[in-house]
Amino acid sequence: MRSAPHLPLLLAAACAVACATSGPVAREPGPRAIEVELTADGGDGVTDGPRIARRLEEMGADAWVLDARLGRIAIVVEDPRDLGRVRLAARPGRLGFHLVDEATGLPEPEARLSGGDVEEARVGRDESAVPHVAIRLSPGASARFADLTGANVGRKLAIVLDGEVQSAPVIMERIEGPELRLTTGGGPEAGAHAEAFAAALSAGPPLALHWHVRTVRPASR
Repeated sequence: MRSAPHLPLLLAAACAVACATSGPVAREPGPRAIEVELTADGGDGVTDGPRIARRLEEMGADAWVLDARLGRIAIVVEDPRDLGRVRLAARPGRLGFHLVDEATGLPEPEARLSGGDVEEARVGRDESAVPHVAIRLSPGASARFADLTGANVGRKLAIVLDGEVQSAPVIMERIEGPELRLTTGGGPEAGAHAEAFAAALSAGPPLALHWHVRTVRPASR
């Protein structure tokens, strides 16, 4: 069986998933739980709070929305070690594949594919246990990606996350898909980054804004 094409991606984070619940949850926090306050000027906390909580759930964190309103989200996280996952989950997670302009060396403004073209995303590991994100493109996107890579062999394809170029590998051949593999690099945070990226792509559009951690305190019981 032919393995999925490998596109390198040094991932800093990712973000946004479909809203799974309609609002805050009434629940008793555990003895080690922390309350994390997220803020974003003009952010729709009622919509984004459940999305972030759902994404944390997909990453394996036990978290729930305590309060959500305009510009503020309060999330209870049962394990303080998952604070880093909260920071990852609160980023927009807007992914794009852009050809690199050969004259300027910069990504072209138009994204040829985006996170919306991904049907499925999951975390996997290679033979050396390095994590990656395996994605499956929709049939239409797979055909466009094959045409894109076939017509641009020798050019660079930039993988852009939240406005930042993560990598720009050279297209070596036409890639048929629909399976692609995005690596998140090494380091102690690689696994968490891969989890966050896969959770973001697996459901829904990216968040409109980046939510920032403002305060962290023990959850009230």
